[in-house]
Amino acid sequence: MDCREKVVNALLLHLDDDDSDVRESAAEALGKLGKNNPDILPLIVQWIEQHQDSDYIGCGIDALWDMVATD
Repeated sequence: MDCREKVVNALLLHLDDDDSDVRESAAEALGKLGKNNPDILPLIVQWIEQHQDSDYIGCGIDALWDMVATD
């Protein structure tokens, strides 16, 4: 596993952190990383599918939105 994969996996783990600031920061970082790396998109989609019943699913959706939104 390379450094980028480790970072992405760590950020995915933080999408359901108890601290809302941590969740928001992880979603924002994933969205920004995903703009430059299309391999992140399926990982976020997979996280959303696996966490459909989570109270924090919105963070996965936020990350997805940050990937496709234009500044």
